Amino acid sequence: GSSTRSVTVSPDGARLYAVSPEADLVVPINLEDFSTEPGIPVGDLPWSIDSHPDGSFAYVANRASDDVSVIDIVTGSSTYNQVVQIIDVGVEPVELVVTPDGDRVIVANSASSDLSVIDGDQQSASFNQVLSRVPVGSGAKSVTVSPDGAFIYVGTEIGYVVFGAV
Repeated sequence: GSSTRSVTVSPDGARLYAVSPEADLVVPINLEDFSTEPGIPVGDLPWSIDSHPDGSFAYVANRASDDVSVIDIVTGSSTYNQVVQIIDVGVEPVELVVTPDGDRVIVANSASSDLSVIDGDQQSASFNQVLSRVPVGSGAKSVTVSPDGAFIYVGTEIGYVVFGAV
């Protein structure tokens, strides 16, 4: 019943996860029969979502609560389709992307004009922690990563910025 802002498909192609900002929910949709499953409560004003390439987690940028909700998307897990962690990031996170190898989650923070770089490597001692904040000059609006993971492209209020992988 609420509008959708962003979607991602689980790497196995079984589920679509839709962000509903007005309801503060992520709505899973079974792609086999297109049925909706119970909404997953996340932070305030969820704005963007992406899934880890290994199918373990979905990351949600919550614009009004300045954090990222981490959802377990492993079918059969005891915490399946539940938020398992909340990560504080910069001010007004509006978009995020998981790198192709899954080692980093890059969050574009509009009001703090920076990127939060989260460790996405499950074998790392700093897994799901912010490793650094990288200034982008003016309000970060969008972010994507090249298919080989070598470059990060950030759309800002006045143009775009290109970074080598962080």
